[in-house]
Amino acid sequence: MPVIIRLKWLMTAFLTGMMAAGYYNALGQNPLAQTDVFTYSRNQYGAGSQNWAIEMDGYNRLFFANNEGLLVFNGKGWQLFPVPNKTIIRSVVFGPDGRLYAGAQDELGYFAPDSVGKMKFHSLKGYLLDREKKIEDVWQVKVLGKDIFFRTDLAIYHFREGKMQVFHAASKWMSLQIHTGKIIAQDAAEGLKLWQNGGWKTYLPQKDLPSGFLITDLSHYRKDTSLLCTQKNGFFYLIGRNLIPFSVQYEGLDPKQHFTTIAVLQDHSFLAGSYFNGLYHFSSAGRLIQNVSGKNGLHNNTIRCFRTDPFGRVWMGLDNGIAVFEYRNPIAVINPPGFKNGVGYDVTRYKDKVFFALSTGIQSVPISDFINLKENPEPPKNLMNGLSWKFSILQDQLFANRDDGLWNLSGSVPFPLSTLSGYWTFKPNPQDPDGQGVAGNYQGIRFFFKQNTMYSDQGPLPHFSESSRYLETDRTSIWVSHPYRGVFQINPSSGQVRLFDKKSGLPNDLNNHVFKIKNRILIATTKGIYEFDSIQGRMIKSEYFKPVFGDLPIRFLREDPSGNIWFVQEKMVGVADFSLPKSQIQYIPELQNKIVNGFENIFPFDSGHIFVGSDQGFFLVNYPRYK
Repeated sequence: MPVIIRLKWLMTAFLTGMMAAGYYNALGQNPLAQTDVFTYSRNQYGAGSQNWAIEMDGYNRLFFANNEGLLVFNGKGWQLFPVPNKTIIRSVVFGPDGRLYAGAQDELGYFAPDSVGKMKFHSLKGYLLDREKKIEDVWQVKVLGKDIFFRTDLAIYHFREGKMQVFHAASKWMSLQIHTGKIIAQDAAEGLKLWQNGGWKTYLPQKDLPSGFLITDLSHYRKDTSLLCTQKNGFFYLIGRNLIPFSVQYEGLDPKQHFTTIAVLQDHSFLAGSYFNGLYHFSSAGRLIQNVSGKNGLHNNTIRCFRTDPFGRVWMGLDNGIAVFEYRNPIAVINPPGFKNGVGYDVTRYKDKVFFALSTGIQSVPISDFINLKENPEPPKNLMNGLSWKFSILQDQLFANRDDGLWNLSGSVPFPLSTLSGYWTFKPNPQDPDGQGVAGNYQGIRFFFKQNTMYSDQGPLPHFSESSRYLETDRTSIWVSHPYRGVFQINPSSGQVRLFDKKSGLPNDLNNHVFKIKNRILIATTKGIYEFDSIQGRMIKSEYFKPVFGDLPIRFLREDPSGNIWFVQEKMVGVADFSLPKSQIQYIPELQNKIVNGFENIFPFDSGHIFVGSDQGFFLVNYPRYK
């Protein structure tokens, strides 16, 4: 199994300039979410530390050019196939004939399966004249139709239909690429050369190239345009014969650092590997979406190569090992340093901010409707330290329910409504929703009266001392559930309390939790969803929710803006999807056992941003993408 490394605090940038002749400018900021990275060490895959190139076949098997040979991964196990001279393989690429062409030290040829399916190397050196058979490292292999090109520093070897030609460099062959269906090569003295009519013609002379210009990789972008990365000049569009700078800027990093490899994705965002700072994911406008590096968990910062697969993953060949992460992962982690690895208890949106309640305090980030929360540009701001349970919004005011009291967060400075120990929740009083609030705390229920814009403590509900963490209100009653006591119906005017337990229709005396969903008071139980039947005066199985949840043991319910119901079944997160003609349950197995048992919380900001509390911060689920 791979070692899981959680990225810590990824960087992003937001577009500040406008497009001008293909030139973009973006300033560096910090995103809110993180992604998991999986790494394989050389001890796990059983080969050399360095990996120079990666290919994938139609069965999604991965082929790595490794220091000790061809390394093959089928998703379950690894196999190593050395070349006969036991040297480093620097490059691999599949040809249209199904052969895996490879270049090594003093060797070039191809791998193909033998009669029993074992990969066997076939050398092509036999097609060379004796004086040409001593070759250097083959750094790159490119295939275009029936033409196979192998590049060393001093020569490019062209193989086609059983014939080999050798083209010596005027000074040094530095790069070999495919640009809009054409083979181009870079010579240190003569610039870019084009393969045409069996020879190399000038494409862009050296004098027209920037000082120190060296193409390290190139990827098709659109129509007649490629996007390329360089050793020290940053990124460029290559449109026909025209080089146009594509600039990105971000805090703390050099935009002209040594980039090693590049790949444009379907949405025209692109990935770029670097020599010193790991992997970058940029938007099509040059905005940095994330940086996967050693600072936030990557095992090694030197990305020699990478390869995307059909499942939204990118496999990275490192200077020491192999890593993979999902750049389209619909589940991200929110646990920036400011959270101090606190347990995530609640999330809410209030006006132009998102607020996080954690075991370590309260944090907030500004938010605008057009900004993707996963790429939020602002670091969280600490508002309060200390254990914070839940947020409540009454009469357009934000309140924090905390271990040290009930606090109003609506102004510039938090101030306490009550400093009594332990508040769980704060809801409008059903008898007077505009003027009164009812709070559940460690000792029971307290009432608050609103005068003008201020709430003041009016005291407790007499003769009721049950901890009231689960509290909901309807037009006539306050409903409180206690996991070990049952469900209480309270008349706020008379103070009359009625207990519902197994004798009153519930399937069990334990683990009953009250929620308000679709404007109905529901009881989540060990055997499905129950409701109060006023005619019978007891709890009954909900006819409305029975077709959806049946007898499932439910611990938590929360409705999202689309009408779907998110729930926790034992230690599994799921959603009852009501967008379909017939409601259907979808589980999120990736989150199994990762939520806080007994303190489950899910906050649906919208369908693309579902926050799930965890033992370290929150998970962020993009449900449409996940579905």
